[in-house]
Amino acid sequence: MNYLHRWAGRAYSSGSFWAPSYFAQGSDDPMPGSTYGTNTLFSLDGTIWQLGTCPGS
Repeated sequence: MNYLHRWAGRAYSSGSFWAPSYFAQGSDDPMPGSTYGTNTLFSLDGTIWQLGTCPGS
């Protein structure tokens, strides 16, 4: 879920507490679904996170 990605440092949020918008850390990919959205993120270097599954998997 988006808020778990944020807690783990893979995403960040902006906007208000009641209506946050989530983005992948480093790439700024928008993550649909606000707080309880379920999105898959991947990173090739552990710093830049992108929306989607890891290429080649």
